[in-house]
Amino acid sequence: MNASLDRSLAGMVSRKAASELAAALSESPVLTTGSAPADVFIAKGTASPLDLSRAEALAGEDGVAVRKALAALGWDTSLFGLCVSAGETALEPASLALAIEAVDPDLVIAVDETAALSVAAALGADPLVFGTPRQIQGRSVLAVDGLEDSLADDARKRRVWQQLKSVQRD
Repeated sequence: MNASLDRSLAGMVSRKAASELAAALSESPVLTTGSAPADVFIAKGTASPLDLSRAEALAGEDGVAVRKALAALGWDTSLFGLCVSAGETALEPASLALAIEAVDPDLVIAVDETAALSVAAALGADPLVFGTPRQIQGRSVLAVDGLEDSLADDARKRRVWQQLKSVQRD
C-alpha cells in the first residue's frame, strides 16, 4: 500500500472508533482522556477530586505515573483512560464493554479494585487477580492494586510496579 492510502485508512478507522466510543458513552457522563483507537485502555474506578475539577480522567499524579510506567515497559504508545464512576454516576458494564471494543486496545489495565470489578463484569469474566495478566476476548487484561493510593506508600508503589511489569512489551 502507498502512504496516502495508509493515512486514509487510518483516518477512517480513527473516525469509526471515535463514533463508536461516543455512542458507547452517550448515556453516562464519564471522564475520559486520550482518543480511540488506542493501544492501551486504562480503567480507573472513581474519579478523584482533581479528575472532576479538570473534567478529565487520570488528570493527576496517577496519570503521570501510569504514563511513565507504561513508557518504561515499552508501551510508549497511544492511551485511552476512563473513570468508571464520576460523582453519582457509574458506567454500566455494557457501556464499558462497548467502550473497550471501540478503543480496541491490545492491553486493558484496571488501576484499582473498583475498576477491576467493573472490567471483569463488562467482559463477562471471572474476577481479576491483581498482578496476574489474562487473555480475555483477544486482549491482555491486568488489574493492579490501587495505583493512585500507591503513590503515597513506597511498599505499595513497589507492589504495583511489580504487577505492571507483568505486561512488559517485548
